[in-house]
Amino acid sequence: MRLAKRVVVVAVCAVLAAGSARAADKKAAAKDSAAAAALKQDMRKLWTDHVVWTRDYIVAAVGDQPDAQAAATRLMKNQDDIGGA
Repeated sequence: MRLAKRVVVVAVCAVLAAGSARAADKKAAAKDSAAAAALKQDMRKLWTDHVVWTRDYIVAAVGDQPDAQAAATRLMKNQDDIGGA
């Protein structure tokens, strides 16, 4: 009888510990999920800007426009931003 009580107590403790671990995992997963979503949003913005600045540079360079150098400078800054993200 004593052994049965110990087994039950150990089993209950194991179930409670597993439940609290799952709750902690869910909180960590939610935090990671929010961070991942923010990173995805930031990277999407950087790559969208990269497409825009690449297009602007190509149009300016092919058309021999005076703003080609400014577009190239901004494009290089965007590449640095992507590398730093």
